[in-house]
Amino acid sequence: TWRRANIHRFVAELRDSVQGQKPWLPLGISPFGIWRPGSPPGIRGLDPYETIGVDALAWMRDGLVDYLSPQLYWPIGRTGQDFARLATWWDTMATQHGRPMWPGLYTSAVPRSGWPASEIGRQVTTTRALRSPGQVHYR
Repeated sequence: TWRRANIHRFVAELRDSVQGQKPWLPLGISPFGIWRPGSPPGIRGLDPYETIGVDALAWMRDGLVDYLSPQLYWPIGRTGQDFARLATWWDTMATQHGRPMWPGLYTSAVPRSGWPASEIGRQVTTTRALRSPGQVHYR
């Protein structure tokens, strides 16, 4: 779509600008945690590819980002948006494109939504089993 093409062009221009001024500085983006519903199978929710024109896989494929930190702000085992399934899928995609991936964890959900603190510990353990070199904790 027109919007997706313009967002892609913006990310490419951002990459060129960063590389032109500070070529040693890695560029990363934190996209929505679902690339597209059904990726992986059983995942449901917002389709940022169609709805807001975001294609984070193309950014990796085209070498526009050095890493991604997808916003995986759901608990392990949640129907439709399972943290573990999404983290594993993003890790696989990042590996295929030769990029690291630091999953974004919704750490502030513990006091806000009533998640037990053990949920964040389980997510950290889950990501340690992946190729991911760590996590990014939101707030």
